[in-house]
Amino acid sequence: MNALLKLADRTPPSRERYVDFLRALSIVVVVLGHWLAAVVVWRDGEVGGHNALDVVDGMWALTWVLQVMPLFFFVGGFANLKSWRALRDRGGDYTEYLSGRVVRLMKPTAVFIAFWMILTFVLEHLFVIPADSLRAATQLMGGPLWFLGVYLLVVTVAPAMLALHERFRIKAVVGLGALAALIDVARLAFDAPVIGFFNFAIVWLFVHQLGFFYADGTLVPAGRKAFLVMVGAGLGALVALTNIGVYSRSMVGVSDGMVSNNAPPSVCICALALFMVGAAMLLRPAASRWLERRKPWALTIGVNTVIMTAYLWHLTAMALAVLVMYPLGWPQPDAGTLEWWLLRPLWLGALTCFLIPVVMLWGRFERPSIDRTSTRGRPAATNS
Repeated sequence: MNALLKLADRTPPSRERYVDFLRALSIVVVVLGHWLAAVVVWRDGEVGGHNALDVVDGMWALTWVLQVMPLFFFVGGFANLKSWRALRDRGGDYTEYLSGRVVRLMKPTAVFIAFWMILTFVLEHLFVIPADSLRAATQLMGGPLWFLGVYLLVVTVAPAMLALHERFRIKAVVGLGALAALIDVARLAFDAPVIGFFNFAIVWLFVHQLGFFYADGTLVPAGRKAFLVMVGAGLGALVALTNIGVYSRSMVGVSDGMVSNNAPPSVCICALALFMVGAAMLLRPAASRWLERRKPWALTIGVNTVIMTAYLWHLTAMALAVLVMYPLGWPQPDAGTLEWWLLRPLWLGALTCFLIPVVMLWGRFERPSIDRTSTRGRPAATNS
């Protein structure tokens, strides 16, 4: 902690601390959201489970707050613009940009994949675990990897998207939103679900493009009225779209028979992004003042040094917690009951206790040497 405090003290006034806070917050909320919705059942030594969103009436409303991946891609746009322009100004090229961004993502990811590949082999060949059980477990643990594939795509095309931003400005954002809507119409009109997969790129590029306006200094001066308009327009569009009998009201995947907004993402995510970005910018002045304090900023720095590790391993930590807690008699009330809701804070706290040592173990593959970093001062100098 002392090293983090020293690093916090070296932060230059020019750093946009709120970007780092939003990045950390978005991943923390994703982790807690996954844990919150997980209903795990232990019967006679066998584990089963389902998504609480599928069985608890009205819980979909929480996804309008807890589906915060738009914030992650928004600050990704900020970071990628800063990184590319800084590299370009000092004579770097696209190869250097891409290798630097990819290595930061793939180093902890490669460790995670290697661990699960080895563990799966050992369990299958030495402990004779049924193939179906192993397949279900590995699919669950590998669930977070979808995000990395999409984000790597966004990182790869960021310089080209920045060129569009510099030439077309808001027209580029409007064009991406319109294209996302047209793709939705096409996949529904022609009953061709495969068309919708183009929105894995288009929708998240729409959100990423919004981050360029934050990075180039044109979003913040837009002011409170503009942010209120974003909130109102995004929320209004979201309410309208989810009440026409087509789109699911949940912003994450559920089994409600409606068109999913998550896999692939729909135009509803564009509306959600407008709502969330507007709300985030409204909160920015107060949050920025709070982040000027030493300990909150040091904590933000610390979370960001292991953010990908926490995201990748949080479901593994949950599985470990289940294997330990359930045989010891962890309560299993029905999802949605008062007892279940009252138990959720304890459940989240218990899983956090299991995740912390996992992050401490594997975070070394993501976390830079803080002592060396504080000497250089690099992470305190840019938001890349």
